[in-house]
Amino acid sequence: MRPQGSHRLRKPFQTVLAVGLPDADERALRTILATMQWDAKLAANLSAGVRQLTSRSWPVVLCESSVPGGGWKVLREKTAVLSHPPALVVSSRLADEWLWAEVLNLGGYDVLPTPFDAGEVRTFSRMPRTPGGVESKCLLHLPKRRRRRPARW
Repeated sequence: MRPQGSHRLRKPFQTVLAVGLPDADERALRTILATMQWDAKLAANLSAGVRQLTSRSWPVVLCESSVPGGGWKVLREKTAVLSHPPALVVSSRLADEWLWAEVLNLGGYDVLPTPFDAGEVRTFSRMPRTPGGVESKCLLHLPKRRRRRPARW
């Protein structure tokens, strides 16, 4: 029996794999995620991120757009071959409509401008859950309907 007034420490609900973020962005991300009971596993570069990616199932992978070693597109290729691919979120100081469209068209989930805004980072906690993580915002990842064949005359 626990003594009165003692509280259990709550464990994080989910963990985000963060790849190639600058130190200031890492600190801000950890602070914001802690308020949501999420945690961040940090990988300093792309090769460390790829090693972490295969170590377990991740609901979300957050990658700096200009991470050395090939950028976020290389990480997207690595996540695409997983049995339960995580949602790929790209962060950038220069987040614009072009980057956002490119990320979504290539199968990413979202683009977050840095420095991080708590309201935008909180979208992680509201993502629809799937067995491997979350579903993409991109319409290209909706289940494809069977095409009806035209009647032959």
